[in-house]
Amino acid sequence: MKPSTKTESNFITQINGSALFEKKPGAGGRRGAEWRRAVGIAAIVVSLVSGMARAADPESVDFDSGALSDSFSDNVLYGGSPYSLGPVGVNHTRGIALKETSGSEGTLVFKKKTFDLSKLATLEISCFFKRKGIGAGTHALSLGLTSAETGHLSGVEGAAFVGLRLKAETESLRMQFQSKEAKVASPQASQVRDDFPTEAGKWYQLKAIFARLDDKTLRVTGEVSPVSDAGEVDSPVGFFPLHNFWVGDFHFAEIVGGHKVWVALRANGDGGAEALDNFQIVARPLPDKAP
Repeated sequence: MKPSTKTESNFITQINGSALFEKKPGAGGRRGAEWRRAVGIAAIVVSLVSGMARAADPESVDFDSGALSDSFSDNVLYGGSPYSLGPVGVNHTRGIALKETSGSEGTLVFKKKTFDLSKLATLEISCFFKRKGIGAGTHALSLGLTSAETGHLSGVEGAAFVGLRLKAETESLRMQFQSKEAKVASPQASQVRDDFPTEAGKWYQLKAIFARLDDKTLRVTGEVSPVSDAGEVDSPVGFFPLHNFWVGDFHFAEIVGGHKVWVALRANGDGGAEALDNFQIVARPLPDKAP
């Protein structure tokens, strides 16, 4: 479905909240001057933050029209593609239906654009998913970066990847970081985080944010938030706290050392996700250096 205009940054929303600008009765004299100065400062901050948001480079796919192949390379590993378009999105709009079986596996790689982490402050990836009961699958949804358009967010030799996934454990989902270098098959994985409340049949958004600090360090954070039937994103209910990963512990040198990565997602209909909608990438450039 078309993204809601209410899914903007919570930070901007808090700064630009109506309560901040509500005129208080009797706001005259010294207090009134202080209030006007505060409003002026807040307005400047809002302008700066809004400018930063406009400087970002968003790429969005709402799946309401076209084919999957218009935006993604469907890299099937076995059993045919687990992804198909249909009226399964938020509020019965078009979205991605997931096969209810572990007999097929594949990764969707966004092919319209590549990204250079060395030139970005952050690279943010988000996607809506509809929660369902967990079967034999090991995860519901993974969002990440791969070193090739033919890559996979799974344990096979080939392209390197990093990703944040929703690992399925009994009937709960927990966030976990994974990474893999090209020459090996098995990915490395961080400790899983705490579980968080979700409900089958409801929509949620997984968001993962990656920041290259240098050629040896990757900063990762993430969150899961409820999504309304109108496509509005609510406050997060699950978090992956900000963490700096080092190549000495997690082998992702090809991701932070190269200058071209592809954004990818992998979902499992047997791991707690029934459907997907509203995929988005926000690439925030580094601030201009002072002269």
